[in-house]
Amino acid sequence: MTYFIKCPACQKEGLDPRYSPVACIHCKKEFNIVGFCPTCHAELQKFKCCSVDFFCNTCNELISKKRVEFRVTPVSP
Repeated sequence: MTYFIKCPACQKEGLDPRYSPVACIHCKKEFNIVGFCPTCHAELQKFKCCSVDFFCNTCNELISKKRVEFRVTPVSP
């Protein structure tokens, strides 16, 4: 099951946090996505294997993608 986050342009859940930059599946606008730890707010390291996991080097733990605080910014032209 793919987990999508809300697109700031069209307000629909159309951004796949496994990729960055990524285009919204609805409005096709491109965004950069960065994940941050919900505990210490440090930028997370992304692991891609069979699925995507996020690791916080500060807290020294894996973070579920449902707990990650994602920051979405438009891709600069």
